[in-house]
Amino acid sequence: MWKACQLRRAIHLWCRPSANVGRESRIGDRGYANNVPELNFNKWSLLKGECYYTLGKKEGTSLCNSAIAGASEEAGFNVERETGEKCEADVHSAVKLCSGIGKLVISKCSFIFDSGRDTFDGNCSLQDVLKHGLWLSPETLRRFWRASQLKPEDFFDILVGFGHGAAEVRNARFLWNLYRWASWQSKDFRHLPRSNDMMVSILAHAQMLSQAESLLLLLDENKALTDASGLFSQVIQAFSEAGHLDKSVALFDRARHKCLKPSASCYQVLLNLMVRRSKQELVVRVYLDMLEVGLGSCTERDILDFAISALVKRDKFLQAIGIIRQLKSLNIEISKGSLLTVAKEFCKKKDTRDMMNFLEEWRWCFHRGTVQTCKLYP
Repeated sequence: MWKACQLRRAIHLWCRPSANVGRESRIGDRGYANNVPELNFNKWSLLKGECYYTLGKKEGTSLCNSAIAGASEEAGFNVERETGEKCEADVHSAVKLCSGIGKLVISKCSFIFDSGRDTFDGNCSLQDVLKHGLWLSPETLRRFWRASQLKPEDFFDILVGFGHGAAEVRNARFLWNLYRWASWQSKDFRHLPRSNDMMVSILAHAQMLSQAESLLLLLDENKALTDASGLFSQVIQAFSEAGHLDKSVALFDRARHKCLKPSASCYQVLLNLMVRRSKQELVVRVYLDMLEVGLGSCTERDILDFAISALVKRDKFLQAIGIIRQLKSLNIEISKGSLLTVAKEFCKKKDTRDMMNFLEEWRWCFHRGTVQTCKLYP
């Protein structure tokens, strides 16, 4: 049996901190050791068989990356390191932390969910389709989990429930699969025209352009759209912004063949793409069409200069003057570049009389340097 003094000495040696422990504590004072978060515990809780941990954090450092720290703050998990080393987080805080980190993982690793691309075949139950979207909008989809079919009104409600976030790529891909599944579930099923419009718009915003184009053409053939002009404009503009000139022109020609009127922004984006590609013939054709549908007031200076120059080069001088006068009647300011192009052409033709009439008509736009360019005055 141990003597009392030997027992006291053994207890003293067991409780005395070693050099390594002191070094580790000094590392811990800096907040992190090898990028590992410092874990502190209340020594008095050991007597109760419990252990409370606090996450050490110092300013200027991060746990793995700043995004996770931001997610913790966003989730409402307020971690404080006090002298008493007491943790303020309760069970509800922990749940919020998991929710915030889960959202972060989804947002940072969405490529994992999207990597499968379009492998949807439609031969599945509604639950098989919905399970891929429950994490996207659980509030919207939860009430359809026990349903076996979707009604046209149900799908429209789902689109509305996703709101502006429907145009995000992962959301748009899920909604596209659900749209097709609903169409295939029954021969008698017909989507609401409003749902058709919204689906085309979502695909265009999400840059799923081939799907948007094919759906747009299919629905237009079946007269299942409420705003064909607006949707054609949106898809044409999306193709133009992506640099797909051939697709843009093909859809534009189809829309005009059906007497649909593209929007002003659609004309502008398409014409700007043509100007960048130096497509003179296309610019003239589309710009003249823009004037014909009554959107001359939306003319941009660079487009006008390019169109006037292209007409002059193609010996359509009178048509160029006609465009300038048409825009003048709309109280649109004509760029000096376009006027100078016409004035120089008058000089080349040595048509002094018409030249003087033109200068008199536009005298408020010209200065002496422009006139000297034509060598009419010394």
